[in-house]
Amino acid sequence: MEPKESAGRESGAKIWIDDVEHVVDVLELSGKQLKELAGKNGGARLFLAQAETRDLAIADDEIVQINGGEQFRTTKIRKAYQIYIDEVEYVVETEKMTGTQIKQLAGKPADYTLFLERPGQPDKQIRDDEVVHIKEGEHFHTVPPANFG
Repeated sequence: MEPKESAGRESGAKIWIDDVEHVVDVLELSGKQLKELAGKNGGARLFLAQAETRDLAIADDEIVQINGGEQFRTTKIRKAYQIYIDEVEYVVETEKMTGTQIKQLAGKPADYTLFLERPGQPDKQIRDDEVVHIKEGEHFHTVPPANFG
């Protein structure tokens, strides 16, 4: 697919990658092209900043429509971990989180109980103050408080 050139623009569209302004004349760029523009190699992940929701991960081969004003950020893969909470994917950039922080990330109430799923073993309950060493691809689930009566 050939990149679309900016039609009728004199100076191109402004975008930001890691808080650095770039002016582009191409309105369709791949994640790889955006990382190259910022001088990042294949060891970085690219994200499109979202105002109302969590940032959107952009794959190297994914095409992004540029309108101007987009803000992207990159992070090294070794510092970003993909985890799942109640079957929803999250990308975190820390190796340690408390049970409370994990629940807050998923927007769960403080009185929910958090569990770490362990294939072939019983799920492990995570206390709010317990520190979890985050591993790539881990799955957590939450349970609302029981209401008997």
